Amino acid sequence: MDLLKTGFAMALVVVGACIGREGLCGSLSGHRSPAAQKAGATAFGLRAVQLDLARQIETVAFVKDYLRRSSEAGYNAVVLYLEDRLKTSSYQNSMDVDSYSVAEMKEIVAAAESLGIDLVPVVSPLGHTDRFFRHKELLPFAETYACSGRYDSTPKSVCLENPEARAWMERYLAEVMDVFSGKNFHMGFDETDDLGFCPRCRPLLRSVGLGRLFVRYVLWAYDIARRHGKRMWMWDDYFMYFPSELANVPRDVVMCAWNYCPDLETTGLRNCGGGRLRRDVMREYEKLGFECVMCPWYDVDNIVRMTDYAASRKCLGMLQTQWEMSGDFHGCYYPRTVASAALWQGNAPTFGDSWLAAGIRKTMPSLSDAGVNAAVTLLADQARMRLRAPSLASCLDGWTPVSAIAAWKGAVAELRSAASRPGAGDVPLGQLDEAGLLDDIVTRSEAVVILNEAANAARSLMDPLRTGAASRAAKLVIKGLVPRWRELCSRRLAQWRLWRQGEPRDLRSVADKFEEFVADAMSVPDVAPEREWIVEVDIVMSDAYGVPKWQIYGRFDGRWRKLAGGMWKPRVGAPGYFAKRLPVCLYEIPDAIRVVYGGYGAGEICHVSLYNRSQRLVPVALLSASDGVRDADNLLVDDLRMVRFGDPDFAAAILDPTLAEREFSAEYRLTCL
Repeated sequence: MDLLKTGFAMALVVVGACIGREGLCGSLSGHRSPAAQKAGATAFGLRAVQLDLARQIETVAFVKDYLRRSSEAGYNAVVLYLEDRLKTSSYQNSMDVDSYSVAEMKEIVAAAESLGIDLVPVVSPLGHTDRFFRHKELLPFAETYACSGRYDSTPKSVCLENPEARAWMERYLAEVMDVFSGKNFHMGFDETDDLGFCPRCRPLLRSVGLGRLFVRYVLWAYDIARRHGKRMWMWDDYFMYFPSELANVPRDVVMCAWNYCPDLETTGLRNCGGGRLRRDVMREYEKLGFECVMCPWYDVDNIVRMTDYAASRKCLGMLQTQWEMSGDFHGCYYPRTVASAALWQGNAPTFGDSWLAAGIRKTMPSLSDAGVNAAVTLLADQARMRLRAPSLASCLDGWTPVSAIAAWKGAVAELRSAASRPGAGDVPLGQLDEAGLLDDIVTRSEAVVILNEAANAARSLMDPLRTGAASRAAKLVIKGLVPRWRELCSRRLAQWRLWRQGEPRDLRSVADKFEEFVADAMSVPDVAPEREWIVEVDIVMSDAYGVPKWQIYGRFDGRWRKLAGGMWKPRVGAPGYFAKRLPVCLYEIPDAIRVVYGGYGAGEICHVSLYNRSQRLVPVALLSASDGVRDADNLLVDDLRMVRFGDPDFAAAILDPTLAEREFSAEYRLTCL
């Protein structure tokens, strides 16, 4: 029996049921305004900014204030990423402090209407439904309830082949749609990695393939939106694995193309995954008849390059995405949010950082030129300035340049001289007022400086070749940072209590982890014992969105023992070549080493070695290599020639999960240099 034909009845009615674009998008359609065309500037009809309320709930007052400020900046749409945050009659599971009531959300909707803001909610019925599964009574609805998913068994996607789960999700979507008066509704559908893995879905996956199965649910969601008078938006990333399936999607679905890499060109975008295949997606959508929205992240280079790309094609507009703010406040991102709005109205050039400086001047008008330059220094590179506590092992993976830390320190000192005395006295009441922005930026940036200084110092503590003097000096540096760190943590908690609701779990987590890091650093022996070794692996991986699974084994008296393992890859935008160093305790010396690779895409390494304070072990002879390992002899020379493990076709492994379950290995005899 053809499962597709006997599946959801909606597939028979939706293809020809496209809703008129003008009726749903109104004045948001189009690319450039006549004034912008005449001036030669790029102005987009749709200018949207996203609030991620799923990962961090905000007060109703804050959301309304954010809507007002977004409108004043030049945005005409705000995307509310909700997941399960709206409490409805069919979903009463969450506590009130973790949810918005229908009355509260209607208050937000009314505020948006009064400002002329198109409010676009996001609730995904497939993928990123993690928050629903916090409640054990909903766990049977998960795709991975009785099995493992593509990467792990964490429940994160509803199984829409489960009739009970499908009916419940449809009720919830209908209730959410009824709350929002706007015509646009975002159905998510990004990163639906567990699709097809449960026992119900596997027969479909085998018979029709992943692409057709995915579109099956897109059409189901589309029909729900259509019946409630909504135009469906969706993230487009999963179509990179089966672009031919786009032909089966109704043309009035808005494709939201997100790409968070800095290496973008106007000739096309390299996918965030799938082996970084370059596709000119906007041209593809134009040919097929879809309207699309370009969605950058808060990396300034990414914003500029996405804007340049969108300006060279037919585009509905731009969406400034923001995610996972539970460890941060909005202050460090808000100036660039304002700057992006100016960029997308054609009021700023896309080259250099003058557009970011203009956003800083607009949000913090009392700053001097030196203050603006200081803010640019602290806000331009958020990838490097993440607020994450180090572990001793992680310190081996990178080094923050001293010049960068010095620049951050100088910028913090400059901003501290502002009239509002950021970082001192009472926390300002208005989070997004100038005083609040400065207080957030200064406090956060100084905390980042401390974390990076501590990580740099701890790097020498993890070196088996360290001297006692070097160890004591590193410990002195780390210990000296603690009092100031604790003051900053107290400041961050005071900001939270004034600006947010709920428990500051992520802030406390960073504070606790740093305290643990300090305690671990103090306990490191000043001189490394012989049992302290480092496994060093030199890796080449250009696709930071790949899913590599590495394992390193040592052979001891004829028996193999695992030494290290993990998903080792560079951060997005970093060079493809990097060294991974992992501490391991060995009381005996292995005579051989085995490298095992599995996962999605190819894995490539240049060299593997083990060393302690007195000796270094390196591969000297190839013992064996499995099928799928190429140029295995290259590991015998410590240069950049690579050994290739596995199939580089990431997309093929996504479409056929059995390919990703294969393992590739090579074994080498070791010798001591």
